[in-house]
Amino acid sequence: SEKPITRVSVAIIDTGFIGFDALSDTELPDSDTDRVEFKCFYKISVENAAGKVVTTQTNFTKCESKSSHGTRVAEVLLDVAPDVKLYITNPPNSVELGKAVNWLIGKNVDIANWVNFVGAKTVY
Repeated sequence: SEKPITRVSVAIIDTGFIGFDALSDTELPDSDTDRVEFKCFYKISVENAAGKVVTTQTNFTKCESKSSHGTRVAEVLLDVAPDVKLYITNPPNSVELGKAVNWLIGKNVDIANWVNFVGAKTVY
């Protein structure tokens, strides 16, 4: 008897995923399927607090910020390995990067691709 095929899971940790949703269900998996999960970081204003607080959401539109680099990485990955499960996250700093990594570990992700832009305003 044949063994069931296990889907490989790949995380893309990047600063932005502009255009991902527009390519859903064509070049990329539909963001509403079980083939992709998101942990999107974004800043919200908090009443009576100085500055802004970073929070997370699984609403993919919160990942579509800063650049399309993460979207392009996903496109290339799926050209080579079309059956992978994607985990998408866009941590804006080292604290949130740690949270993203813990989330990925909890999901038992097989491979992680992290882009650290040298000279970027966001520090990882």
